[in-house]
Amino acid sequence: MFCDACGVRVRPDQRFCGSCGKAFSDVPGGAAPPPGYREGRVARHLQLVGILTMACSIIGLIWALSMLRLGHTPFLYSLGHWPHPVRVFPIPHAFGMWAFTSAAAGLIAGWGLLQRLPWARPAVLLINTLAMVYVPFGTLLGIYTLWVLLPRQAEQEYRRMTNISEPRS
Repeated sequence: MFCDACGVRVRPDQRFCGSCGKAFSDVPGGAAPPPGYREGRVARHLQLVGILTMACSIIGLIWALSMLRLGHTPFLYSLGHWPHPVRVFPIPHAFGMWAFTSAAAGLIAGWGLLQRLPWARPAVLLINTLAMVYVPFGTLLGIYTLWVLLPRQAEQEYRRMTNISEPRS
């Protein structure tokens, strides 16, 4: 279970969030967050980045499956471009395998980000940075992901949200 205000993992029996002080719904009257509390950028944008990563990965998965199908279609033989039947056309098949692998990785990373798993932040950063070649949507998603998750403060906030101790320097 996660606090819907700051995203920190909480136990089901907790009545207040230990990080931001938000009262949970089963507490009568509900308490306001502590004075001066301000929700961080990562907490505000994390769910959207995860959902958009998964949505773009689903679109990429559809494209990958069509490329894999195209790689097994003998239409090029019927047009006379090949002297003999070839079972697998290497270029569309290679693009399809690459796209399928990256789409599957994007689905897993987006799901991990929504679950606030420790490994998901660097995985989503890598996948969405590589997706910037898909103009315009991949580019926009990559820029948005870099803006939300790349700064050092974003790393610290994400570590707090996943309850990971700060690295020792």
